[in-house]
Amino acid sequence: MFFISLWPYLNTIDPTASATFFGIITAVFSLGQAISSPLFGFWMNKAKTIRPVLCFAFILMLASNGVYACTEFFPQHQRKYVMLVARFLTGFGAGDMAVIRAYSATASNIKDRARAVSLVTSAWVLGLVVGPGLQVIFEPFGYPGFKLFGLFHFDMYTAPAWFSALADLLSIILLWTIFVEEYAGILTDEEKNSNKSPSRKGEGRMRGYSFLWEGTMTGILFMSGSIARIIGPILVSTLFEHYGPEATWGLQIGVISITILLWIIFYSKIVPLETSPNLNP
Repeated sequence: MFFISLWPYLNTIDPTASATFFGIITAVFSLGQAISSPLFGFWMNKAKTIRPVLCFAFILMLASNGVYACTEFFPQHQRKYVMLVARFLTGFGAGDMAVIRAYSATASNIKDRARAVSLVTSAWVLGLVVGPGLQVIFEPFGYPGFKLFGLFHFDMYTAPAWFSALADLLSIILLWTIFVEEYAGILTDEEKNSNKSPSRKGEGRMRGYSFLWEGTMTGILFMSGSIARIIGPILVSTLFEHYGPEATWGLQIGVISITILLWIIFYSKIVPLETSPNLNP
């Protein structure tokens, strides 16, 4: 939500921070996400539930957003490092997206799985698009703004962080009060041991083996994408600081061109998704 104001905020509270260090701050978010995504997925698979995983992630993001908003409480020479740690922990908590996607796949049947996963992905992308735009709402507060309870700074730079912390708190409440965790087509331990379970005749019964490591594999997929987002900000900020904007534009144009070229070359090798919506009992 506050990515747009990240550099102005850093430059305001610590004018000595360089563009390269800002690139590192941007990259550590993805580093945290790359580390936590497979860990959260593994935790989900072992615990066989996503509620404690998501709760931990939300609490971590709530705390780190609070630390980000309170960066000015630290001495000036420490502020950029405090922001670095806060963004790393926020990214670590953001690794819960791998768990959410894995759950959307395991909580839906084959007929609705594509729709369920696409809705979750759309909600995530919508947040990425709308979130930075909300920065406009906080512009009227200006800087230094005012103090909450006579202690916490509330201005156009810290307000998005406080708003994000409030959203994390609301997510925790909804997680434990409204959210109902259900899975489709996977036998529970009680069902496996029950004599009333349906017949396995024909050996076509779906037992959910394909989902045993769904969370971990989705986490690894997210980790691979996060690695690219770690390298990108550092590389772009370094190029911008030493060679100006033309070098960064050239890099982006080159990456896009290579991506399109590879898509054209390997288009015939892309395997279409084929699933059968019918499961034999």
